[in-house]
Amino acid sequence: MADDWLNPDFARNWDASAEVGNPARAQQLDLVRSLVVAEYRPGTVILDLGAGSGQVEAMLLEARPDARIVAVDSSPAMLALAKERLAHAADNVALVAGDFAEPERIALPRHDYGIALLIQALHHVPHERKRRVLAMLARTLSPGGLLILVDRLALEDASLRPVQASMWEWLERRAAIKSGWSAADLFRRLAGKEDHTESLEAHLAMLREAGFAAACLQLELNRTVLVGRLPR
Repeated sequence: MADDWLNPDFARNWDASAEVGNPARAQQLDLVRSLVVAEYRPGTVILDLGAGSGQVEAMLLEARPDARIVAVDSSPAMLALAKERLAHAADNVALVAGDFAEPERIALPRHDYGIALLIQALHHVPHERKRRVLAMLARTLSPGGLLILVDRLALEDASLRPVQASMWEWLERRAAIKSGWSAADLFRRLAGKEDHTESLEAHLAMLREAGFAAACLQLELNRTVLVGRLPR
């Protein structure tokens, strides 16, 4: 089923069940929080592209109440949820309506952006536009700026499908919030999505092409945390 981000009911359902079918999410977001706490410099701003319903912003502000964030999303339904969730932190978070898949059209406030986030968002962008997004971030971040990229990867080699199925079943057994999906359910759901996933190697290559020093910090099946650092 295609994701319908403009539908308020779909947005609310996603917001209430974001960890279902993604057993790596809690750990990976905890890693993002740890990285931001270590990297954030007072006076700078965090840029979050594809911010969705503001879950990440709420998590970061709990850990760093002094953080300032510009959160961009193209869905009015998601931004409405973010506005409600972050009402207590309106002075810290600017919500910007814009499609980051068309980065040239986004009017960002002028700030010293030290950190950029792409959390489970880049796989929604067609392949030919991913490089434009990363190039825009390389232009927008200050020297030495850090990009934290959490994304879903392509499961490309069909010969590895039985091994991938075994790992999914292992992840599901260990998950705090269980989806109830079999491996066949997972693969069927992934095949029905209108996504543009890439391999781990392709992600790292695009980051380096944009000017970032890049590394994979964490990987579980098809969910990864990557970082890119600009030269100082």
